[in-house]
Amino acid sequence: MSHDAEEAKNKLEFLEERLKAIEGGGSFGFGNAAGLCLVPDVVIPPKFKIPDFEKYRGASCPKNHLTMYCRKMAAHAGDEKLLIHFFQDSLAGTALSWYMHLEPAQIRSWNDLVDAFLKQYKYNVDMAPDRLQLQNMSKKGNETFKEYAQRWRELAVQVEPPLHDKEMVTMFMGTLQSPFYKHMVGSVSSNSADIVIIGERIELGLKTDKIAQSPAMTGKKTGFNLGKKKEGKGQVASTTTQWGGYPSTRYRPERSHTSYATSTPPMYQQNVPPAIRPSSVPPNVYMPKQNWRNEGGPNANQPQGLSSFQRREQI
Repeated sequence: MSHDAEEAKNKLEFLEERLKAIEGGGSFGFGNAAGLCLVPDVVIPPKFKIPDFEKYRGASCPKNHLTMYCRKMAAHAGDEKLLIHFFQDSLAGTALSWYMHLEPAQIRSWNDLVDAFLKQYKYNVDMAPDRLQLQNMSKKGNETFKEYAQRWRELAVQVEPPLHDKEMVTMFMGTLQSPFYKHMVGSVSSNSADIVIIGERIELGLKTDKIAQSPAMTGKKTGFNLGKKKEGKGQVASTTTQWGGYPSTRYRPERSHTSYATSTPPMYQQNVPPAIRPSSVPPNVYMPKQNWRNEGGPNANQPQGLSSFQRREQI
């Protein structure tokens, strides 16, 4: 066959391929199966069984998924081509679509695939829970103590670097409110299981009214009860008999912060000038030093300082 005939044959085949592509036929590049493989020349063991992988969908920590995958492929950890080839069986959704768009020139080893995977889903690592988020958590009203402890621990295991048991218990107790914190603050246990048991006992005591509920749980507001003022503005300290024969009562008025504008009747206030205030001594109380002679009392003509016996002698 001459050179011209060979060239014409190649052109004809090329035109046929273009015509099939325009009409919707042809392989569209999928005819070469070896070229579609990310890892060429992969050898699968005869008795190899694909493990049951947990599918990664791009919404969780990529480090945890890589750890899970390597542990399930531990028997073939030395075969990098096998690790790269079956990594697609542990992906789903958008993560599987990302794997399908990888080029063989980009992935030449298992480390290349790991670096590309972590770079693609690094934002999930940045959004992982931290210690501040754990400290700001709180128990919901319709949530049991055990449910809250489980929800809190599920986030706590995702914190990097990992929390120790003692630090985890201390941080969890710091999120509790009264009466749980009040009854558990004295506990020296560093075991999370013991804390849950104690919390369930307190919860049972609240349901059976053996433990008083705090105002935050009952929704009631507390206030100051000033109570009613006691009747009587003063008290009698003592009563003694002097030589004049007249009893002496020392009156001690009770201090009160109530102003006269609020304690006196309205009619009495109208007759009292602003500069004059009522006497602190109540009416009908005998004053021993009262000068009856100057005020025209019943014994105005008798000298002062005489006893009742001396007055009778003068009469």
